[in-house]
This record gives sequence, C-alpha cells and structure tokens, in this order.
Amino acid sequence: METVITYNVSKKELIEAMHEMQATEIEDKILNKFYNVIVGTNVVAEIHKVSEKTVLNYVNDGLIEHEPRVGKIYKFRLSQVLRIDFGQLKKQLRRKAKKN
Repeated sequence: METVITYNVSKKELIEAMHEMQATEIEDKILNKFYNVIVGTNVVAEIHKVSEKTVLNYVNDGLIEHEPRVGKIYKFRLSQVLRIDFGQLKKQLRRKAKKN
C-alpha cells in the first residue's frame, strides 16, 4: 500500500514554486552550455575570488569535483565551476571537521 501525503499550499506559494523551478531550468540550460569548457585551478580561484590553495584544499577534501588529472594538474568543467558556492563549501568543511 502506497502512502499519500497531502500538503495545503496557497496559490501564491504554488506560483512561487513554479517560478523557482522555471528559473532553475533556465539556469541549468545556460550553465550546461559551458559543459565542454575545461578550466584550471587558477580560473576557478579567479571566478570565485579565492586563492588557488583554497581551491586545492576543497578538492583534496572531496568537496569540489574535478576531471581526471594529468599528473598533478587539476581540470574542471566550467559548468560545474559556475555552480560552486564557496560559502556552502566552507560550512561543509566545518561540519566535516567537527565530526573528526
């Protein structure tokens, strides 16, 4: 037997949710145009106004995905780089540190 959960939402809340979904879809379409653009650590750092060392620290902590490396050189898809939120990464790192 399947459980059904019903939520009461106002028309305004429903419209806001639909607009948010549409905005997300548009953002995804725009960012996905950059899927085949590969950039280095320096570009990630420049875009997000952080140091390359910060980028590498987050990579080493497993918080930033990267493409397969050639030697010690990290490469990233620009579509993913543009989605990174370093504020959120910092919070994740703090939570990770508290667990250890």
